[in-house]
Amino acid sequence: MPGKKKEAKGKSASSGSKKKVTAQPKPAVAKAKDITISETCTSVQPQTSEAQSGKQTADQFSSAPLDGEFKQLFDKVDSKYHDYLQSVINHPIRQFQHPTVDEYLNQIAELGLARAVARAIDCRDYARGNSWEQARMNIMNAILPQPRLLKDVLKEGVLQNCPEAIKWYPEASGNPKEIVDVLRPVLKDNEPKNRWWAAIHLSRHMVDEDGLVDTLIEAMQSDWVAYRYENSSSGISGRGEAAKALARLGNKASHARKMLYAQLDSKGIEPADAAQVAGALLAITGEVDEIMDKVTKLAEGVLTSRRGLELHGGDRELLSTLRNLIGKWKQSGKAKSDEVNAKVELLEKEIKYHLNP
Repeated sequence: MPGKKKEAKGKSASSGSKKKVTAQPKPAVAKAKDITISETCTSVQPQTSEAQSGKQTADQFSSAPLDGEFKQLFDKVDSKYHDYLQSVINHPIRQFQHPTVDEYLNQIAELGLARAVARAIDCRDYARGNSWEQARMNIMNAILPQPRLLKDVLKEGVLQNCPEAIKWYPEASGNPKEIVDVLRPVLKDNEPKNRWWAAIHLSRHMVDEDGLVDTLIEAMQSDWVAYRYENSSSGISGRGEAAKALARLGNKASHARKMLYAQLDSKGIEPADAAQVAGALLAITGEVDEIMDKVTKLAEGVLTSRRGLELHGGDRELLSTLRNLIGKWKQSGKAKSDEVNAKVELLEKEIKYHLNP
């Protein structure tokens, strides 16, 4: 029995020694795993560091203006607008469009916030086909104040007699009473364009203001561009916009009649402007025959000069106006000569061809 025990003990010892032998490679495996983990961490660490570094750079970029280059800007602008200024400085688009955004910030420093914002929002009115102006508009749209703040800023611009602010304030406000209260005093402004824009906007909300029609007559007799985009699309100028305003006033603008007829007789009037002038005369006087006689001559001139060419937007507006006049002319029930009827029939065919291809 003792022998057996010794043998069993020996087996046990032998078994233990085998376990030690098999256990020896384990530290090596564990070491290999440690190396792998260590190598992985080493390979990941620089990426994490770069990301942190990039974040720090962005944070430094965002906070730097408060400490240095934009300190004078903040000193010049009312503190109630400081959050907005900081949002422009921190805006991600500044990192990619640095010159354009900083030019805007410099304009704020030079002109004041209201005038700079008004000029920036006027970038929306770019000439059609000008890709550079369109790109600038997209940048400005990203950093302009939010609607409520924009309304307050543009109102300040109106009080400073800034033409662009007067042009765009009604769109930002949307409140007829506020628009009338803010723009009524501008009718007496020394700057013509300020008066014209005020009259155009006020014509939507009031019809009995002293001087409103006279200001629009002044605008009708001046060569100026109201909306650049529409001008580049159809040729309509400030005259056409003023004519639209007179049409809104209806018979309240009756003393503009003579001037409007003179416009239709003027050489070189844009077809788009002529269409609006005719519309104004129709709203003010209802004199279909007289207006149609003028517009017919203009339409014949356009169709002759554009023969074989595609009509542009302004030409189409004139023909559309003539079509409307012809419809009212037919409804009048007055007897027409064979010559006039033949001319109208021919014009109707031309209109149908161009407007309903």
